Amino acid sequence: MNEDAATDRLLSIVLILRDPADSADGVLDALRREPGAEEVEIVLVDGRPEDGGGEYERVTHISAPGLNMPQLKALGAARAHGGYIAFLEPKGVPADGWGSAIRRALDDNGTAALTGPVLYGGTGGAFDRAAYLFEYGAFAARSDAETAADLAGNNMALPAGPLQSLCGHTLRTHGLNKPFIQQELLAGGVSLRWVAGMAIRLQTKHQPGPFLKSRFQYGRCFGGVRCAEASPVRAALYRTGTPLIPPLVLYRAVRRSVGTPLLDAGSFFWLMAICAVWAAGEIAGCWAGAGDSSNRLY
Repeated sequence: MNEDAATDRLLSIVLILRDPADSADGVLDALRREPGAEEVEIVLVDGRPEDGGGEYERVTHISAPGLNMPQLKALGAARAHGGYIAFLEPKGVPADGWGSAIRRALDDNGTAALTGPVLYGGTGGAFDRAAYLFEYGAFAARSDAETAADLAGNNMALPAGPLQSLCGHTLRTHGLNKPFIQQELLAGGVSLRWVAGMAIRLQTKHQPGPFLKSRFQYGRCFGGVRCAEASPVRAALYRTGTPLIPPLVLYRAVRRSVGTPLLDAGSFFWLMAICAVWAAGEIAGCWAGAGDSSNRLY
């Protein structure tokens, strides 16, 4: 975060481009339709192998090819000037009123980390639905609540001051890796708040092979980093508890998905497969370390 120039009431939005096929147009168009759009800072961090270029009005455009997703998010946060920093990705286009909902929530509680619905807008079949349920089943639409159980990495707004003061080591070492940043914010007394109007629509069409490979790498990254950052005793507990990982991952995914119209026999089969692949990756990370999983994933 640019602390010297930070403005408490300014909302900064960090939009990450990483895949060569990514385009900023959909998200930027949605943001510019928002009331008060001129009062929002937009930081576009372009990590595509070859910077796609393009002229973007009233956008800070940072070219950083080769960085992984957590590193790109950390770079965007470092360049942002706002007291609050929201994070978006091209596949999740903000619904009408997204920014207004954030600003209203900040008026009510200016110290919490905010998140909201990630709505399914995929165009694939059973596997696509299972991929959504695995990643975002916890973020189906629901009414406002004072607290949230989790943050959606592609739809969250974080207070800049606590992000720097509580998560500085992780930002420098691993980038803005959402599970660990969230853990540190909670440990530092930052609450998570659900904002029903802060909705994005996820536009995906996943293919089994690439997605399963990415979930293995994500699981390995998570398991490896968690053990590397833990005390020796806690790391030993994580490793000895690895036989419990497969049933726990499946239980959590099914619990989030039960009752949603997207869960049927076909998507349930694929959900089990995704959970098994993630669990295998997490177990590998616990015992063999993260390796280059973060770069392979992102």
